[in-house]
Amino acid sequence: MIHIFFKTTFAFFLAVILSCNSVYSADKLLVTEVIALNSDTTFRYSYLYNTTGNKVLETKYYSQNSNWIPKSQKEWVYMTNKCIGLIERTWANNDWKTDFTIDYNYENGLLIKEIQSKLENDAMTEYRKILYAYLGNVISQKNEFYLQNGTWELSVSTNNTLLENGKLGSSTTYAIKLGAFVSNYLSTFTYNSVGNLSSQLLQIKDDNSKWVNYEFTNWYYTATGSSLVSSLRSKKWDSKLQIWENTQRTDYEYNSEEQLITETNQRWKSMFWEMDTRSEYMYDGNGRQTNKKLLLPIYNEWRSIVSINYAHYELEKVNFIDSKFNFWGGITGELTASFIPYLFNDEVVIHKAKQISISYIKFVDTSIPTNYGTKSPNSIVIYPNPSDGIYYVDAQKYNINSWMIYDLKGLELKTQLKDPSTGIIDIANLPKGIYILKAITNNSILTQRLIKN
Repeated sequence: MIHIFFKTTFAFFLAVILSCNSVYSADKLLVTEVIALNSDTTFRYSYLYNTTGNKVLETKYYSQNSNWIPKSQKEWVYMTNKCIGLIERTWANNDWKTDFTIDYNYENGLLIKEIQSKLENDAMTEYRKILYAYLGNVISQKNEFYLQNGTWELSVSTNNTLLENGKLGSSTTYAIKLGAFVSNYLSTFTYNSVGNLSSQLLQIKDDNSKWVNYEFTNWYYTATGSSLVSSLRSKKWDSKLQIWENTQRTDYEYNSEEQLITETNQRWKSMFWEMDTRSEYMYDGNGRQTNKKLLLPIYNEWRSIVSINYAHYELEKVNFIDSKFNFWGGITGELTASFIPYLFNDEVVIHKAKQISISYIKFVDTSIPTNYGTKSPNSIVIYPNPSDGIYYVDAQKYNINSWMIYDLKGLELKTQLKDPSTGIIDIANLPKGIYILKAITNNSILTQRLIKN
């Protein structure tokens, strides 16, 4: 639905700036591996972090004949704790092939430009550009461009106005095609006395260039001054009758600890609210979520269809989640794929799967070399070491041009010209053992002993 985008516009702008730069304190656990069974395929996601706790690498594998086969990879590149690039790769012909990149540019610590490139005709080609402007530290304008015949053509322009308290007052989005406006949206926001979002009016521009009503959404809260939403209700404008007509509502209930326990969705049908879906949440005595149930109205009663179960907590972090049918959903207890929400570090993510297993590590350990590492003046810090075959190095610190891998007899096993923006050293296709890395920079040869588990 259209309104979903506009309700999250301001939050999305903030996420663009913050998503790359998450720094964690030493007592935090970071996700190092996620294994997800989805339908009949099992996927494995492994993660590496730099010394400040920023995620630098995600590698995705799939299971085949009891082996993990590489599938895709995402790498985040940092400079002085700012994310300056994203690289996405796919595994092909026994090697990683870059097929998508984003370069981020900053000014006074604020993101002002990102350039997106994709693989075309065996070459990385720029195709999308996004520019940001600010009022203070808040984005006031976002313009998206696509490269057409060698020229950057404006595609979408979003302009925000701020209220005196710094909150978003309105957001206007213009979608442009072939130099002409094809759709125009205006969202206007109001807030209650304590600054919580109260309403959003969404309007569209008609053929006479006049703003006309389209949708209206209200937020209601459990009490004055509370930030807990009790109900979210939407209406559509009936242009013929010139009235607002109910469309959807979601009601929320909480326990005494202010944890969400029910979420009920309803649709407006003629003259009354019709039950649509319901989610129920359960927690243990320590306040940790143990269950989420999806219910549907069957025979005029809420019937549980799917149950998502959270188990095996480690320092308040869940280690295992599964999704199973209940009586009214299929064979009771049978695994079924559903959209599973869980905390990935400190962010909520949603993963479609039947089962999810999660492993963690304290981030201070992920970049500390072991005693096996070379300690000469020409050594290079590689982490994690030991590993399963993928290591990481600070690309901005060492400026490596190429690297070679040798066995302990001095036989060269692998050599690779190095992209200066990437920090990956990949020997996943070599057997378990001890190897010697030689990294060539502009000024020296750096070495390190690598241990592959």
